[in-house]
Amino acid sequence: MNNPFIKTLLFSVILAANQAVYSLPPIPPSLDILMSGLDVTASWTSAQGATGYELFYAPCPNAEYINSIDMESQTGLSVTLWEDAAFYVGVQSYNSEGNSGYSNIEHFGCSCLALPGLINLAIDEMPHQEPVEWWYWTGHLQTEDGRWFGFEQVFFLIEVSGQRMQIAHHAITDIEDGSFHYTVTPPQLAVLPSGFNWDVNGLTAKGGGGSDVLHGEVDNYVLDLKLETKKPAVFQHGNGFSEYSFGGYTYYYSYERMAAEGTIKVGDEVLAVTGSAWFDHQWGDLTKASSLGWDWFAIQLDDDREIMLANVNVTDKEDLLVGGSYSDANCQVTEIHADEVEISPLGEWTSPHTNCTYPQGWQVRVGDLNLTVTPVMADQEVVGQQTYWEGAAVVSGDATGRAYVELAGYCDQ
Repeated sequence: MNNPFIKTLLFSVILAANQAVYSLPPIPPSLDILMSGLDVTASWTSAQGATGYELFYAPCPNAEYINSIDMESQTGLSVTLWEDAAFYVGVQSYNSEGNSGYSNIEHFGCSCLALPGLINLAIDEMPHQEPVEWWYWTGHLQTEDGRWFGFEQVFFLIEVSGQRMQIAHHAITDIEDGSFHYTVTPPQLAVLPSGFNWDVNGLTAKGGGGSDVLHGEVDNYVLDLKLETKKPAVFQHGNGFSEYSFGGYTYYYSYERMAAEGTIKVGDEVLAVTGSAWFDHQWGDLTKASSLGWDWFAIQLDDDREIMLANVNVTDKEDLLVGGSYSDANCQVTEIHADEVEISPLGEWTSPHTNCTYPQGWQVRVGDLNLTVTPVMADQEVVGQQTYWEGAAVVSGDATGRAYVELAGYCDQ
């Protein structure tokens, strides 16, 4: 093919094709992470059409911010990081036409990763059009000199005769002086918050995404807390949803280990407190479950494990485990099944306020783990539209820790 015209034409066609290829953003590279002690190496493949690469990184498990480094034409980076450093990492290639999509997202040091489920946390922390919904905090607080308190704060949305009503509860257990204090707001037409910002008769909660600020007042106690989750959300029932065999269904997730810091004012004395809290958000058709009643355990062990158990009292003689999860120190969550659990009451207490009788103290077996759950005091009964017992407890046996226990359906008051 010696015709100069043909050669020129073919060269022009090839050149135009190559220009068309390179006039588009490049394809994403493929990323690999290698770790050796505190040394981390990120390397990625060359992308056709790329003139450079941008490395993105964000803290793990909560990607609060994303930073980036322009690596220009380099296809790797080695750094020495600090103890407990944990990051998500991704790479984009770029040329004059723009950036590619992200490479595969890798991570290192991230022992606590949120698992997928049916719940979208960014959306589902807000109210739903369901018969029953609640946002529920409980926890254990301690002053520097060792004085202990328990607390509960909850906001309910309930459909009544086609109208949505809101109710709030707040309670303080003062373990040192053996007293229990609570307040229950009267039902009122719901005023749904703009954003995550509850205020019902001065009981408030704002924040979201595992970072909450609470304020509550009862008798001569004033509580102000900042809560920050230390672990990702746990989607209860495996994926955050369960249908009950006796009727109804629930969506349910928890932040089971939240660091708590703030103050509790007792009379004229303001005490700085720190501790640990547990948050539950649950919604759905819970009408039947509410009428039957349940025993609920939120157990936080001192070795950074958590256990949730929920027994519904389907008959006077039969309990049905409708939910259970075990979270290890590395945030690996295992669903607990009924044949793995045995809950045996060790005693009972009859309320002098309502004459209702509740179990008190439990032997709890979860697999090979045997625990004893003991209330810090007997009288932690909340009397209201639905009277229930909700109290702080200590945990002993094969492991030590603290717990909150809720007993519903034992009182017709």
